[in-house]
Amino acid sequence: MFKTHLNLSLITLMLALLWSSATVTASASEKNEAAEKENVTAPQAVMAAFHKAYPKASIRDVSTETKYGKSYYEIESIDGDMHRDLLYTPDGKVFEMEEQIAVSDLPAAVSASLKKEFPKGEPKKAERITRDKVVEYEVLLENGEKQMEVLLDSSGTIKSKAMTTEKDENKENHESDEPDEDD
Repeated sequence: MFKTHLNLSLITLMLALLWSSATVTASASEKNEAAEKENVTAPQAVMAAFHKAYPKASIRDVSTETKYGKSYYEIESIDGDMHRDLLYTPDGKVFEMEEQIAVSDLPAAVSASLKKEFPKGEPKKAERITRDKVVEYEVLLENGEKQMEVLLDSSGTIKSKAMTTEKDENKENHESDEPDEDD
């Protein structure tokens, strides 16, 4: 009986050691994957174009993004009170720019369309999205606990709308983030 108890104790100890070793390995692997995602470096042409256009801006993050089947470098930045996200081609050309704007700065046609389509929705956040010469507006509307993102062209035509959650909004909210000190 003593041998059986001893064998069970040894097996339990070995299983506990294996489990803790696997947990440490998985945790280290997860940290390495997160670090790889955070350490994106944009090509020199992208960084030079950004710094030339926005010399006083602080870079919050640099990442890669795929849109329409092509890869771009995204630079999230803060320039004074302006939150600006830019997508660059690898050769340093701006593909798309998103700028946070005051809701009161939305074009009259966009505001009128929002009031007509969503009379109980209160605009909380707005962005101007510029791609080539096309300008669109993304507006976050709130109605009680419900939130919706609406994309409109500059004439007020609704291009898309999607319900969002508070978690989605917090993930994209730039207002509480601090700029990187190194940039």
